Amino acid sequence: MRRMLFATIIGCSAASAANAADVVSYEPAPPVAPVASVYDWSGLYIGAQGGWGWGDSNVDDNGLSSLDTTFDIDGGFLGGVVGAQWQYGSVVLGVEGEMNWSDISGTDEVQPGNVIGTDINWFGSANAKLGYAWDRVLLYGTGGIAFANIDTSQDALGTSFSEDENHVGWTVGAGLDYAVTDAIIVGAQYRYYDFGESDYLSRNATFTDRDQDVDLHTVSAHVSYKF
Repeated sequence: MRRMLFATIIGCSAASAANAADVVSYEPAPPVAPVASVYDWSGLYIGAQGGWGWGDSNVDDNGLSSLDTTFDIDGGFLGGVVGAQWQYGSVVLGVEGEMNWSDISGTDEVQPGNVIGTDINWFGSANAKLGYAWDRVLLYGTGGIAFANIDTSQDALGTSFSEDENHVGWTVGAGLDYAVTDAIIVGAQYRYYDFGESDYLSRNATFTDRDQDVDLHTVSAHVSYKF
């Protein structure tokens, strides 16, 4: 009798242990998928750019002679950019400055042997930017104050006149940037510049004083390093 009771107790203990093991067993949790990182456009940057420009130059001596002409100008340019950007969600705000060496020029023969010329020596701008980002792609608009050093010239029957003046006007444009790495950014941009009108005083009695008004379209590519 005692043996049967002892066997019963042992069996019940084993069954209880088995049930307890079933209670504490569990399936492992499924792995959590990694969250894709989103590029941050905030930061300072510095870079280089180059492109092509074309536009119009209007030269007028205000009725002092028959000098009143508008002609085409075009050529290449190279320069540098520096700026800063701040990202809020998908919206990117920024400021940027640029300065470019220019080979943009043009001439017009207003009379046989009488040639008028315009040459943009350098130009630049200080701008505000507003953009929208899709991860590593940024589409933006930009605009601000433009400035340039522009030369006007005239060559008539072997006698020449040349003067340069600083112009101040405005600019507006749009561009597209792509972050190749966290630090390297490449992009392309279109700009329109209106450099305004400036007075040129002749130091040669053969030529009259004149006004010159220059506007310019540009397309360019750039590469920047973001800190």
